[in-house]
Amino acid sequence: MLDGRVLTAPNSNAILPGITRGLVLRLCDRAGIPEQEHMLTRADLTRVSELFLTGTTTEVLPVVRVDGQPVAGGQPGPVTRRLQEAYREAVAELLRGG
Repeated sequence: MLDGRVLTAPNSNAILPGITRGLVLRLCDRAGIPEQEHMLTRADLTRVSELFLTGTTTEVLPVVRVDGQPVAGGQPGPVTRRLQEAYREAVAELLRGG
């Protein structure tokens, strides 16, 4: 999270577009969490209020340290936790056939 928005790199050859990324962006939209495509820079890492990765096996993975430095006090933030829960609920619904 930076400036109240979830940031994600724009789709390009620099990232895998990913199903998980797409689902998390839809979950942001449903929850009213602003998101923006923006290439995160190293300088941005000192300003983020939360940081997480998405992936098939990691789902929504909080990042609490970068280069040995804590991110946002070294604890997963509330938006990250909210997206983790929404992700789990969405997957459970899909598994139930919904």
